[in-house]
Amino acid sequence: ASSKDTHTRDRAGDQDLALYVSSGSTDNVLAFDGEDGSFERKFARHGGLIEPEGLAFGPDGNLYVSSRSDEVLRFDGATGEFIDVFASGHGLVDPAGIAFGGPGDDLFVASGLTDDGRGNQILRFDGVTGAFEAVLDPNNLAGLDDPEAVVFGLDGLLYVSSTPEQGPGEVIR
Repeated sequence: ASSKDTHTRDRAGDQDLALYVSSGSTDNVLAFDGEDGSFERKFARHGGLIEPEGLAFGPDGNLYVSSRSDEVLRFDGATGEFIDVFASGHGLVDPAGIAFGGPGDDLFVASGLTDDGRGNQILRFDGVTGAFEAVLDPNNLAGLDDPEAVVFGLDGLLYVSSTPEQGPGEVIR
């Protein structure tokens, strides 16, 4: 299984850690024991999950997964059962990294660069409703090129990996 993103979560206090891995080759999110690395189970699947990439547990405790179906899907954070399509549309294509953060705990999604030039942007969705809110840097003044990972730093800023087809990649904040 090829993994694209991993996420650790303390499930029940300090004694029970799990590692969640997106598996694009099996269209699942897999759960592994956080202490010994042993496989536990297929945690999230179904709901149209295609080549999952980005993973994030939201403020509500549910698991959010970017899917090549051009959507971010929501799964129950305890059982892995599919809940709904949380975010889609508004230029969301080839979604990759996702992160919750900012003043409103919104969902930020890296919309990758497609062969026909669509995407190549960071989109912000309401962290509670999934409603579209904005395109960050709509004129791409930062020079973003095929965004992949997104993460909020301790300084509260959003960091984005820019991964061009040619030349070195970079992290943009």
